[in-house]
Amino acid sequence: MRIALAALAGALSLGACRTPLLDVEYDAGPPPPPDLLPDLSTLPTTPPWPMPRLDPRASGRSPLPGPSRPVRSYHSSPFPQDPTGELGVMIDLEGIVYASTTGSLIAYDPASLGVVWQTGVANGGQGVMAVGAGGRLYKTLFDGTTQNVVTYDAAGHEGWRRPSASLLLVGNDGTLFVRRLLGGTFVLSALSPQDGKILWTAMVNPDRVLQAESGALVVASGGRQVVLDDAGKQLGVIPYRECSTIDAYGRLRCLERRGGYMFQTVSIPDGKTVWAYADMAAFFGYWSEATDGKMVVLNRSFIYTMTADIGLRTDLATLPGQASVTEPPVIDGDGNLYIAAAQSDGASGAMVLSYKPTGELRWSFTVEDSQGSFVTGPLALGRDGTLFYPTCANLGSPNNPVRGQCRIDAISP
Repeated sequence: MRIALAALAGALSLGACRTPLLDVEYDAGPPPPPDLLPDLSTLPTTPPWPMPRLDPRASGRSPLPGPSRPVRSYHSSPFPQDPTGELGVMIDLEGIVYASTTGSLIAYDPASLGVVWQTGVANGGQGVMAVGAGGRLYKTLFDGTTQNVVTYDAAGHEGWRRPSASLLLVGNDGTLFVRRLLGGTFVLSALSPQDGKILWTAMVNPDRVLQAESGALVVASGGRQVVLDDAGKQLGVIPYRECSTIDAYGRLRCLERRGGYMFQTVSIPDGKTVWAYADMAAFFGYWSEATDGKMVVLNRSFIYTMTADIGLRTDLATLPGQASVTEPPVIDGDGNLYIAAAQSDGASGAMVLSYKPTGELRWSFTVEDSQGSFVTGPLALGRDGTLFYPTCANLGSPNNPVRGQCRIDAISP
């Protein structure tokens, strides 16, 4: 998740002040966990990339292998309309790739990115698109008056819809969590995926929702994180504004600004600090979660990890040239990283790179027709190891991109 913090006057470089804070209580944390991710080959009801950042913890971490080298690239035909908001790629159980535009939902064959079906829809609304079990697709659409959560089956036929709601998350058991307007107030509601019926409602105005393996929900609301159980009962409040992932131990990752930036890893639901780390530089980047509890961080052109126990930083690599990361990293089942980046020195072009867990560059791929193009949404990893990503023509300058015609690109394993 992109967090852009204004650079401080006289801010030091990324090489300065990389020491943990000393004014918090530290907890060594648990021993390295087992691999908490299921083996998707034994869970045929689990799509390989059902929602943005993959799972309810927004880990960006897949148990599947990714491409060892960019053997073949191919792309879809251009979208008929502009994409909706931040363009994402969802992949269902059968490998079908989904994208959404302002007037269409499109399903693509993963082997060729040819169109399987396409349906006209009302303007896309705020909220995520996600894929559930059985090929059911969930999408927030705006009908000119209100937001609606709408479902489609695997053939593109519309199913139930829930008015005055926008989708935030598909939970561990398939429950839908939505932001809903109730009597003039926004609330969080849980919906049945089968028929859209309301299971429960919590009187909290949600901006974003995460769910831990335990079932606990972390709801960003009003500059803090409200923790609920899976029945909507409040368990606690964590007083941090930007909390974007849950790690392999079930702990919350937060980013705070204190002179530069500070990472906090805190327990759920009480918000107790496990470790904290401060840097005087500004933060313009993302992070994802490794299976061993490490935090994999991309800040501009720098790649580093933070250990699970005390937040010890290890620098891994620097992107080539003057490239900067543009999307959250994907981590595959072997721990390899997949990164979208763009040159920040005035040269046009986008690239996708892969790094080993130790920081060695595996391969670098220049996006086809990249002159004047850029990657405009999170990467997604298919079951066969194909890496999918959205890309758009740049109608502006390299340093001030303006999104033009868009499509889905793929790198085969």
